[in-house]
Amino acid sequence: MNGRYYSYLNTAVILLSQYDGSLPFHHFIRQFFREHPKHGSRDRKSIASLCYACFRTGNLFQEYDLPTRILLSVYLVQEKQEQIISLLRPEWPDLSHAQLHERLDFLRSIGISVDLSRLFPLSDRLSPSIRESFITSHIQQPRLFLRIRPGYEDIVSEKLFRAGIPFNRSGTRVELANGTDVSQALEIDKEVVIQDMNAQRTGELMQRAVAASPANPLVWDACAASGGKSILLHDISPESSLIVSDVRTSILENLKKRFSAAGISDYQLFRADLERETPNMPQVDILLADVPCSGSGTWGRTPEYLQNFTDKDLDRYVRLQQRILQHALPLLRPGGQLIYMTCSVYAAENEEQVAFIQQKGFRLQMSGLFEGWQNQADSLYGAWLTKNIT
Repeated sequence: MNGRYYSYLNTAVILLSQYDGSLPFHHFIRQFFREHPKHGSRDRKSIASLCYACFRTGNLFQEYDLPTRILLSVYLVQEKQEQIISLLRPEWPDLSHAQLHERLDFLRSIGISVDLSRLFPLSDRLSPSIRESFITSHIQQPRLFLRIRPGYEDIVSEKLFRAGIPFNRSGTRVELANGTDVSQALEIDKEVVIQDMNAQRTGELMQRAVAASPANPLVWDACAASGGKSILLHDISPESSLIVSDVRTSILENLKKRFSAAGISDYQLFRADLERETPNMPQVDILLADVPCSGSGTWGRTPEYLQNFTDKDLDRYVRLQQRILQHALPLLRPGGQLIYMTCSVYAAENEEQVAFIQQKGFRLQMSGLFEGWQNQADSLYGAWLTKNIT
């Protein structure tokens, strides 16, 4: 029995030693297992669990060797006593149902150095409202959230009940255990959109921007990606005329499929490289700028970045965002409304970029961090600004 768990541990050490952060870990580990087909499905799941546990603790245990780091991490993040701990560290008491501080106190009592500031990278550059509870929230995996689209409020609950899928619902927001497969029970993008709780809350800013705009506003989602925010805007203001763009052709193809499922057919779409040029298009009433960013508010879902993100990476995103803004902002008409969004918790991508925008002739209406850590959700930043008329 112990031999199997030592094998899992050794394989996890190999994976973590080879991983350099250049691509998402789920792609890396899938490729590794294709090259090493001896691992069965249960083995793959167990090995991946060890790796992700180690990622979730960031650089908390960086001074220890990798096998020790993995075991310490599993002990800290486990929701029930894992068998690998019972077998390989039987002297460690079962504190899986205890509070986090009790597990930390035990580790300190056996001489383990624990400095929580090392769990999240570049903690000195976080937005001012971030608290320690945000940092420690990465020890838990976030929940899955759905947004019910208009007209499907009753049918979605009925279908989930019928499928026997446990869920909590608040208005149009549905919360489920992470990893829940709803694709057989619900029509994705038609009835519901898979969208984090705080991504849904950015709709509050969109509602204000629409209310401050003329009837039937022309809206440009400049960095549309696969279209989640555009679908949200459409549901808030179906009378809006929608323009969508992104630099990635492949993701625009995905957007077209999602729009088709969502019943959105009246829109304009084009590829735009906003890092390098301003598109030839008319000025718009509302500009959605959900810019590429570190994604640091979502690292509970991709914890590998807790160990593989640097100052250089953050500064690169800041420069990219400013180039995009410089090419996009001229296409918002005077008096028009800007919604600036990131899924970041770094001040350089949030408050400091809003200051940069204000220097371009914009007036800040409201801004803030949509805090997700208390609800096992992502944290996002949003700001609503108006372009000066003169």
